[in-house]
Amino acid sequence: MKNRGTIKLIDLRRVKLNEFLFFAAFIFYFAHYFINASLIDNLVPGVLRLFRLAVLFILALKWLFAERYSKKKVWVWGIFLITLLSVVVGGRYRAILLSMCLILSGQEIEFQKIVKALFLNTAGWSILIVLLCFLGILPDYTFVHELGSKVVTAHSWGFDYYSWLGFIAMALTMMWIYLRKKVRLFELIILGLLNYVLFEFHTTNLAFYITIMYMAACYCVEGLHIICFMKKFWKYFATVLPVVLCTLTFAIVFAYEKGILSVGISWMNTVVGRLEYSVEAIEKYGIRLFATRVQQFGNTAKVYGSAESAFYIDSGYVYSVIAYGIIFTVLVLVLYTILFRYLYQTNEKILYLWVATMLFSSIMNNFLYDIMNNPVLFLIPAAVFGDRTLKKQTE
Repeated sequence: MKNRGTIKLIDLRRVKLNEFLFFAAFIFYFAHYFINASLIDNLVPGVLRLFRLAVLFILALKWLFAERYSKKKVWVWGIFLITLLSVVVGGRYRAILLSMCLILSGQEIEFQKIVKALFLNTAGWSILIVLLCFLGILPDYTFVHELGSKVVTAHSWGFDYYSWLGFIAMALTMMWIYLRKKVRLFELIILGLLNYVLFEFHTTNLAFYITIMYMAACYCVEGLHIICFMKKFWKYFATVLPVVLCTLTFAIVFAYEKGILSVGISWMNTVVGRLEYSVEAIEKYGIRLFATRVQQFGNTAKVYGSAESAFYIDSGYVYSVIAYGIIFTVLVLVLYTILFRYLYQTNEKILYLWVATMLFSSIMNNFLYDIMNNPVLFLIPAAVFGDRTLKKQTE
């Protein structure tokens, strides 16, 4: 009995240490994330490097002293980390190293706790950055641009680009819906109104439209129950969607290059217009098996910096293939397929819709690796190493 009690106590201590180290790394990661996304990094130069090192050091401690390993886990981790390091070394992409390592470390952490922590971090940092802007400590970058037939002024409120406000609002809305579990029409109307009010300042129509469509889909599935989620169609849909969308994106890009698609079609402006730089990127960098360094310049650099023109690959699929290489992108699409099927098999409707939304939206914006907007990625380890018995029962 003593031996059993001791083992149980040690295991409990390991679990607590595992969770403590994960959330410590989590906090430093999102401090790095939001400082990098805002204009705070101009006030505290060098802090981003310090936070990157803190994340990697804490995760190393977790892997050494609090992680459990099996032969399968060692092999899968080994293959993924080697492929990931080829991306980091080949393209010098440090941010993806942090996010992917954090995802790997989330296997034994309760997903709802991760979403709660992410919600609090996202809301807290956003409020702090906007407050610093209103106090005059951070500048409010304004961008005048066309939105349909109107000329509007977008505000960044302390972030380095105005679209951050829209995508943060989208992420918080999705997290709120998941944490609430029950989808009520009154709450969705309130959320929609709040998103619209903020939209008047950030003017990011893509984030606003995605948010509204996601809320509508959640209400149809969980509120009205008009879609039978467990039909086999949704299983096959989950199996093919990541690869199909990636292929479709490149088909649209090549069609645009050949002049088959035109941005003159009003309802295609948002979709096709965001792929203009994709054509230029393919011509400039080509498509390779391994990572290559892609230099991007957003509108902030054009308007407020030294760049003469903007060059930014909006599409997540195109950016992944060009910047990270075909091999890494294929591996990620396979993991997305496993995750998507796992959500179907476990009947996680809200999360299934969340991943589907991110996959479709990645045609126009890069959400494939963004764990603020797409925290469902933290379930990839559970999908790969999870309870196979549960999967068989739900099929």
